[in-house]
Amino acid sequence: MLNMVPEDPIPPPEDHEILSFLTHHAASTSQQIQNSSSLPGLAHAMKHQERLVHMLLSSGVKIRYLGSLIQELDRKIFRQVASLLAPPEFFAHTCILVLGSEGRGEQILKTDQDNALLADETLSAEKRDTFAQAFSSALLQLGFPPCRGNVMMNHPPWNGSIASFVQRVRSWIDDPTPEHLLRLAVLYDARAIVGNVQLFQRGSQEFMNSLPNDPTFFSHFAMPALAFPTPLGLFKRFIVEKGSQQGRIDLKKGGIFPIIHGVRSLALEQRLKDPNTIRRIRALIRLGVLESSFGHDLIDAFEFMLGLRVRTAIEHAADHLQGGTDHPELGRLRRMEREHLRESLVQVERFKELIDHHFKLRILQ
Repeated sequence: MLNMVPEDPIPPPEDHEILSFLTHHAASTSQQIQNSSSLPGLAHAMKHQERLVHMLLSSGVKIRYLGSLIQELDRKIFRQVASLLAPPEFFAHTCILVLGSEGRGEQILKTDQDNALLADETLSAEKRDTFAQAFSSALLQLGFPPCRGNVMMNHPPWNGSIASFVQRVRSWIDDPTPEHLLRLAVLYDARAIVGNVQLFQRGSQEFMNSLPNDPTFFSHFAMPALAFPTPLGLFKRFIVEKGSQQGRIDLKKGGIFPIIHGVRSLALEQRLKDPNTIRRIRALIRLGVLESSFGHDLIDAFEFMLGLRVRTAIEHAADHLQGGTDHPELGRLRRMEREHLRESLVQVERFKELIDHHFKLRILQ
């Protein structure tokens, strides 16, 4: 297994020294991002961010703290890109949103673009569209690939005035097709990062106000949480993949996504506004929706699987293996890791049973 050691050695493992070392590197990376005055300069600063992720993972920092740090650094990157493309007054009339895992603060490694642009009624569609195209193009140059589902501000559903946005969301709720429910799920994880946050707050409140009281709506919304089988078989034996991913486990489909979407569904039903999965779980515990010990077991399972998936992706890339993967190979895991993974997947299965019962999904099936 790859030993991810940074070029500069980490100090002796006293906690305060490690914390000081990592804090210094995080602050240095943040400053480089803020000082960048061009896209090439920003790209150079982002290389330091990637190295920082490696250091944090190798030092054993919890995934929730790593996610919070990367969320803040990414926010600075997006703000810097925006400032290179438009004057400050433009952002008095607009608000840039990040969606999906970026919105939830769970985006550790660079992946597809997921963003949207809201504008007030005074900004022309031409100016809005011009910026959206430039922003998406700039992110592409920085290594953020286009979203395969076109969830980007340079595509119509994710770019518009606040009035058109509200109307669009209401139409998705009134006609809850699988595609519209998927869009609502993506939008529910949104977070404002640049511009007039009041536009986002208004849109978010309209979203909540438009939600029906009909339990069937939330049942249909929750259904995808059961879409993929948990990779555990008889006697809790692992079910590994075949073909090109021989011997590996797809943690995203088999473990991480069911938690994200199941928690998202319970949170939406409660009209919670925080997009982060762990904070949603804690809120659901406080509300009595989840039993405390089970909720904390779910957090542990989520963090472990997310961390294992990220570590696998980094190790695979560093080993220069072909066709990069974030599916961990069961045979390369230590015994304690395998048992932790097994218990995590047991918790996933328990949670799926809870979601099935809570939303009465068997009736829909």
